[in-house]
Amino acid sequence: MRTALIAMPWAQCDMPSAALGILAAFVRDRRPEQRVSCEHAFVEVGQRLGRIYGVVAADDRMGEVLYASLLHPENVARTQEYLRGWLAERDHDEHEIDRAVATVHGALREHAEALAERLAGRHELLGFTTSYNQLFASLLVAKLVRERDPDVRIVLGGMGVPQPTGSSVLEHYPFVDYVIQGAGEQRLVQLLDRLEAGRPTTELEGTLDRAAPGAVGAHAAPREELLDLDALPRPDYDAYAELAERHELRWTIPLEGSRGCWWDRVERTGDVMDTCYFCSLNTTAYREKSPARLAAEMHELADRYEGTSFRFLDNIIRRRGVEELCAHIRERGRDYRFFYEVRAQISPYELLCLWEAGCLEVQIGIEGLSTGYLQRIGKGTTTIQNLQAMRTCYELGISSASNLIVDFPGATAAEVAQTRETILRHAIAYQPADLASFAVYPNSSVHRLPERFGVASMSNAEEFRHALPEPLWQALELFWKDVRYEDEAVDWSPVQEACVRWRRLHRALGASSGVQWFSRLRTLSYRDGGAFLEIIDRRGQLERPGHELVTLQGAAREIFLECLEIQSRADVMRRFAPEHGEAKVMGILDELVAEDLLFHERGRLLSLAVAERPEAAAARIRKAHARRRRASAAPAGPRLAVLSTPRVGEPASTDPASGAPR
Repeated sequence: MRTALIAMPWAQCDMPSAALGILAAFVRDRRPEQRVSCEHAFVEVGQRLGRIYGVVAADDRMGEVLYASLLHPENVARTQEYLRGWLAERDHDEHEIDRAVATVHGALREHAEALAERLAGRHELLGFTTSYNQLFASLLVAKLVRERDPDVRIVLGGMGVPQPTGSSVLEHYPFVDYVIQGAGEQRLVQLLDRLEAGRPTTELEGTLDRAAPGAVGAHAAPREELLDLDALPRPDYDAYAELAERHELRWTIPLEGSRGCWWDRVERTGDVMDTCYFCSLNTTAYREKSPARLAAEMHELADRYEGTSFRFLDNIIRRRGVEELCAHIRERGRDYRFFYEVRAQISPYELLCLWEAGCLEVQIGIEGLSTGYLQRIGKGTTTIQNLQAMRTCYELGISSASNLIVDFPGATAAEVAQTRETILRHAIAYQPADLASFAVYPNSSVHRLPERFGVASMSNAEEFRHALPEPLWQALELFWKDVRYEDEAVDWSPVQEACVRWRRLHRALGASSGVQWFSRLRTLSYRDGGAFLEIIDRRGQLERPGHELVTLQGAAREIFLECLEIQSRADVMRRFAPEHGEAKVMGILDELVAEDLLFHERGRLLSLAVAERPEAAAARIRKAHARRRRASAAPAGPRLAVLSTPRVGEPASTDPASGAPR
């Protein structure tokens, strides 16, 4: 059976579609007789549109609106005016706006027509992935092909067609025959087998079928998962590589190390609150490739495509084996560069291992800088963990593209104030985060339990009214939703203003542009002189150019260095009070906290300054890790009694000879 797998805009042009590469390789491995081709159609559109492609692709709705209007051409003129206003809001110049409005729809339509001509009559099945705002582009091309080739079968899959969107698409777009839910490898092979043999396709697990009684508007059967990811063949990106060579594209190789999210426990417990409440990405059981298998795939892909840049597609840092994976990556002595999604619980040593293996970019799941707010959104992390991950990345030179979610329902003015304070007093020392306004997506906890989050009403996103006929806008179950809440939202402008200041400070300190967002001049850094420690503080640069110098000696230096990884107050007292006295240690802690050199949260402490050189940070992290390993291997001895102590931040006597900040 002749099958074409297609990835439409708005995927990144500098990276192949992993869905196509994995699916094509799997089908060829399991059914060598099948003829499968891949169409990375987004590359052609990117070449046609140039810079405007990236502008539209960066938004999670605009690209879908454009293609939806082409699917319903009576609304093109209205959508063009919407595009004009959308670009104006983003400060594009008038000439660029006029050119985009005049050309974008025509370019998209011409490409879709040409692609349909190329596909029609040459394939028996067309499979569209819908992961990156690709739904309406896929529907447009599917419709155009079906008009030319009535016998071709159309199947959609990917994150853009979860339930209830998948059933809604089948109901309102009759040229779609199947919608695959969840992981698609085995389901696509099963569908091809049935079609090849002329057998019914109406009872395939995890697949919505137009021909199945009651399929439209119903949920798919329980999902069958491919649990052993090591059994997957190496992805096939040959078709993309040819395109990249033709267009002289420098590209990044996608790499899949796991599926799902180990923090998402919904499938195990049945409680839809056992996950991050805002997340809609994880609808499958968590599983991961073994470290040796994953590193071997990395080396194989590098050899085949002569590339050294990778992007891990994992939704979360692997649950186990980070150190082992990094060791396998390093063992061949190659100079790779890669991106990884990490969680704030990651240890400084694990981040060091990733950095030494070639990880120069991460996205930390920061989301909030108030522990109360983090609990509200179900994140399962704390502010002090976020600060440690941010600080470690910053001092190692790992660029962090992380977000702060605002506008989550139920947030309080106190949480906003705490977030603002954390930014201006503590996080400002590290790479600025971006603000992301909360939106409700299918399968998130908010979508599943709207009443629990104070949702008064939920409707399809207003933007799509410009592109869709009104009855269809009302009837479709779109992936994109607008929500009205019962209570008035808290004002997040103090956090927005703090983030502006955060960015201004780093720009003033000479932050480089592009990916490397860390400053040449560190905002808050330290140099260890052995008997003393210097802290260089530039956080006041916007008001008074220059820096403040704080010198720590004796016990103060030792305590500060000890807390460069999160420590409990009890452990700090246990280590230092017997030698220096309880009052002296508490005085040092109080003063370091008051000077915003030490962060305290619920009995845990973290020093905030970064090493000025990545090499110094690496040596410190490695030394601390070795010390912990020795301690864990040593037999347990008698524990010292811990003296009662006031909370950090409460008044405490200060010894002038303690070596506290001067």
